[in-house]
Amino acid sequence: MSKLFIHIFNWFERHKKVFYAVLILLVAVFAVMASRISFQENIANFFDTSGGNKNAVFQSVKAKDKIIVLFSGEDPSQIIESAEIFQDELESLIRDSLVNSVTAYADEEVIAKVTSFIYEYLPIFLDDSDYQRLGDQLSKDAIDSSIGRVYALLTSPSGMFVGDIVMRDPLNIATHLLQKLEQFNPDLQYEIYDGRLFTSDLSTMLIFVEPSKGMANTGENDKLVSRLEKAEQQAEINGVKIDYVGGPVVAVYNARQIKQDTTITLSLAMLIVVVVIFFSFRNRWSILLLVVPPIFGALFALAMVWLIQGEMSAIAMGAGAVVLGISLSYSIHFVSHLNYTSSPTRIIRELATPLTIGCLTTIGAFAALMFTSSALLQDMGLFSMLALIGTALFCLIFLPHFLKRFTVTKKSFLLDKIERIVGFDRYKTNLWVVLPIILATVVGLFFYKDVKFDDDMSNINFTPSHIVEAEARSAEIFGDSSKDIYLVTGSDNIEQLTREYSSLTKLLNEHLQRGDVSKVVTVNDFVVSVEEQKKRIDRWNSFWAERRTETLKQIDESAQRYGFRKVAFDKFGQLLSKEYAPCTYSRSEIGDVPVISEWVSSSGETTSMLCRITVEEENKAALYEQIDQLSHTAVIDRAYFSSKMVESTSEDFNYILFISSLIVFLALLISYGRLELTLLTFLPMAMSWVIILAFMAIADIKFNIVNIVLATFIFGLGDDFSVFIMDGLLQDYKDGKKVLGAHKTAIFFAAFTSIVGMGVLIFARHPALKSIALISVLGLSVVVLVSYTVQPMLFRLFVTSQTERGGFPHTILSLLNTLYCFLYFLMGCIILQIYILILMVLPVKRKTKKLAFHKAVYRFTGIFLNSVPTVRKIRENPHGETYEKPAVIIANHQSFIDILLLLSTTPKIVMVTKSWVWNSPFFGWIVKYADFHHSADGYEPLAEKLKERVAEGYSVVIFPEGTRSVDCSIQRFHKGAFYLAQLLKLDILPMMIYGAGQISAKKQGFYIKRGLVVIKTMKRVVYGDTSFGESYQQQAKNYRRWYIEQYRKLNDRYGRTCNAYFRDALIKNYIYKTPVLEWYMRIKCRIDGYYDLWDRLLPRDGKITDLGCGYGQLSFMLGLLSPERELLGIDYDRNKVDLAEHSFLTKLTKLRFLYADMRSVDLPKSDAVIFNDSLHYVDSGTQEEILKKTLDCLNPGGVIVVRDGDSSQKATHDKIEKTEVWSTKILGFNKTSQELSFVSSEWMQQFATSNGVDIKIRRCDNRTSETLYILSRKSDEEL
Repeated sequence: MSKLFIHIFNWFERHKKVFYAVLILLVAVFAVMASRISFQENIANFFDTSGGNKNAVFQSVKAKDKIIVLFSGEDPSQIIESAEIFQDELESLIRDSLVNSVTAYADEEVIAKVTSFIYEYLPIFLDDSDYQRLGDQLSKDAIDSSIGRVYALLTSPSGMFVGDIVMRDPLNIATHLLQKLEQFNPDLQYEIYDGRLFTSDLSTMLIFVEPSKGMANTGENDKLVSRLEKAEQQAEINGVKIDYVGGPVVAVYNARQIKQDTTITLSLAMLIVVVVIFFSFRNRWSILLLVVPPIFGALFALAMVWLIQGEMSAIAMGAGAVVLGISLSYSIHFVSHLNYTSSPTRIIRELATPLTIGCLTTIGAFAALMFTSSALLQDMGLFSMLALIGTALFCLIFLPHFLKRFTVTKKSFLLDKIERIVGFDRYKTNLWVVLPIILATVVGLFFYKDVKFDDDMSNINFTPSHIVEAEARSAEIFGDSSKDIYLVTGSDNIEQLTREYSSLTKLLNEHLQRGDVSKVVTVNDFVVSVEEQKKRIDRWNSFWAERRTETLKQIDESAQRYGFRKVAFDKFGQLLSKEYAPCTYSRSEIGDVPVISEWVSSSGETTSMLCRITVEEENKAALYEQIDQLSHTAVIDRAYFSSKMVESTSEDFNYILFISSLIVFLALLISYGRLELTLLTFLPMAMSWVIILAFMAIADIKFNIVNIVLATFIFGLGDDFSVFIMDGLLQDYKDGKKVLGAHKTAIFFAAFTSIVGMGVLIFARHPALKSIALISVLGLSVVVLVSYTVQPMLFRLFVTSQTERGGFPHTILSLLNTLYCFLYFLMGCIILQIYILILMVLPVKRKTKKLAFHKAVYRFTGIFLNSVPTVRKIRENPHGETYEKPAVIIANHQSFIDILLLLSTTPKIVMVTKSWVWNSPFFGWIVKYADFHHSADGYEPLAEKLKERVAEGYSVVIFPEGTRSVDCSIQRFHKGAFYLAQLLKLDILPMMIYGAGQISAKKQGFYIKRGLVVIKTMKRVVYGDTSFGESYQQQAKNYRRWYIEQYRKLNDRYGRTCNAYFRDALIKNYIYKTPVLEWYMRIKCRIDGYYDLWDRLLPRDGKITDLGCGYGQLSFMLGLLSPERELLGIDYDRNKVDLAEHSFLTKLTKLRFLYADMRSVDLPKSDAVIFNDSLHYVDSGTQEEILKKTLDCLNPGGVIVVRDGDSSQKATHDKIEKTEVWSTKILGFNKTSQELSFVSSEWMQQFATSNGVDIKIRRCDNRTSETLYILSRKSDEEL
């Protein structure tokens, strides 16, 4: 990955004009694209977008939260005077399009408009009951009575208010419809004073203001509220107090407080960050270098969002802005790295991989938002992912070119102190730091699921005290509407709309009758389907066709009797003669009709109708479930929406956390190629979240819909921190590069800027912003602390602490295998102790019990050894030893496995152990019951204790070395074993153990490796035989020499590549050093047969030089197979040499590496020089010079072994050439400075002849042209 970006950097360096042109063009194109994006401000997008029609209904309804202006005072006249001043400003607001309408009067015009609407469409509102009633009123006496009632009303004091109505409708056909309008204002007890609407005590006058913009448009509504505030100051005279309440007002005050809080706190944060950054890096360009990449990333994200979907939620963009804190960390890493190197290419090389992995995994975390049901969260996820991609690309492609101008001559005092603190190396080893974190995690596992979500939206709302007082006063006037629920039915099909609205009304009335709903208010009496309207109009026309003339005649006669003029009831005649048309409830038909227009409204092609119900909380669930079956009806219930929002957020949060974790885990697994590294990187993130959630649960800190967004932010930053810490650890392990300190410094600044940026919000007054501060400071602090401590400690525990002493690094499989073996062994010990208890109570002879127990030990150890799947067991008994005759069995001691091998040889064995084993609280009981003894009291007492067992036919096992060998070599023999054999007059039975120290080494006891163990029973040395010397000291020395010789022979047989231990050791030398290298080694070594042929061709001891050693795999294997070999690996690729030098196998072999070019290096005297696919990297002329130089450094009898492609093998050589082209020119895996030049068999034959050396040529395989050329110089004897 780094090679690609370095190549791009170098190309742009050579083409500077192109570089600046590309950068400017991209910025310009992205800016144009971003400027075209459309931003949506719909909070409904937070909810499930799969609702289809319901979402359309919800979005089609304008939130007409009117502003209610309250004028309070003692004198109604003074109140009206103040209101008139205020109303002048309201009129100007209408002219400025900030307000749609103002209702300040309760005059006749309101009544007239409602009446006009009803009589305009009168037939559509009449049903069967109305016609039945009407039929009863058309008799002569009934009509006369009706006209008499009209006369009485007109001559009464109220006649001036109802005159027009009764003259138009003397038969009361529609007056009952007017009475139904009273249901829409049930709780308001009002009085009309001078045409104004007052409360019943005349202490408060009301004006209703309808803003032109929705409640979410706080920008325009802020202008409205500012004008209201100005009007308030002018109109508050004569002690009149003015208040105003409503959704738009609360939204504006919230927006104002957020702006004020963010302006103050972010200014403070910016000041702190700028000062710290400036004094840390001491360069005026540092801030610019840090902020430009995130800005470019945001611009790139907006452009891509426009290209993908054309629009996005403004709320999502604001929430997604937190991702800029993550993207800022990318540029911080680059700027911080300048304190360690001024080379842009080195910065790219060291940061490209972790930044790419961190970016991919963080993108994975935000990608989880795309799987949620919320359009808002989906937009946030898309914007965040694209912003990270844009920032990462800018940092890797463009930023390095500007870093060259940023030179650091000397670290600042502040930066030096920061680096010392964050680079405190003992974090990775000191348990006093790590143990509290582990303890907190364990405790957190019991509490983290208890974190709660705050479903009370008022807790994250900011409401000024004067608005709280005004809302309380409004509640006194209008009553408690907290239980009032609105339902909206909407559709662009009026027939469908009216049919569903009618079904809704029927459903609500059924619940009203059952008592589930205490109040239902609908406009169903005024809402009729078009088809039904046509039928009713036809019925009207049919009804009056036969009755119109007679009815009008009777009315005229009655009118004359009461003294009415002849034309008094002409309007009624017009009512009967009018040609009626159906009402489509369009804006033109009902838009200016008071009351009705509040309940039936049109927006575009969609018409919506409202219902209001009062329902107790416990009845909502069942009712809403039934309402949900109606496809075009939605619930408008603040408490319900709050609950739904919290429920949706809670479900999405758990879902997001799971999906994010899964995606990040898989991304890490693909990037590292090892489950172990994935777990080591992922575990700190998991621990951090357990601690964070547990702390929130214990401290009763709740998530809300604002701070929940920080979950992905903290997860993303924690992911980045873990990736960079892991990269620093791996770089050090891989080739010794010390970049962990640079990464820690960058992490500090990234965390510092984020913590300060959001931590200062603790000083905000707005509850939502304050909730962000606490979560962010807590979360980021935990993430940084865990990354700094737990990750290095775990990596050291399982990897570096093992390899530093020459052991293998742990893997998941090795841990499982080791755990299996130890648990198996532990279980066997427990079973043996139970068996001892059983034997103790059995009425059997002691001798029989002991033998039974020894047989049990014999069988258990045998079964145990055979059950270890990774270990192959070989027993050799060339002399047919039966073990029946007692003897002192001596064996070399490499591992605790030696004991199991010997115990599984014959049941009649007792051992001489160390005193701590004999006194062990765990093993001691078994050891004592088996009559094992220690020699702490001397050999004479020991011999006395053993005589009884010897007499019963038991042999005595003792290790002459006294302790396990660290490197499997034969250590000094002590004389005690031979002295004991003399005292007991026993034969000595030597047994040779090979491989046990490899399987389980002393320096790595808790690690069972793959491999084989061999136990060979040698020829018995009878008592009195002095062939190994007469004294105990002579016997000890001679036996040791003999053991060394015999062990060498065993090593020559089994110390080959057929032994899985060596194959496993070679591969494990390259794990955790990039997945590409590991798999290259797995494939390469398997193809090359794990270099078995090389091992057999080259001397088992002597000095060997490996020219073009690469990563050293051949040298390592040769050194492992024969520890007597001294090897020198030479290569001109610094990265490969550094990696080879920092391998744990260097501690197990006599091997060193040299960074040098084979063309110029001075070669040491060697017994063998090898070229393993390296000679073709130089031209033919240079090849001859190198081979001649190699001959000059060759000791007598030495050999040169060259493995390379044979260019003369045309049919098969093409594969070799293509492979090398891919390796060098395309992938850049191997470094070359010249054109590739392959030798041929003929050329090598000519070289050997002209230089007087013997040559053997052998093909490696038939698929390729790989060939071995073995050049040998005659030894001194041959000369």
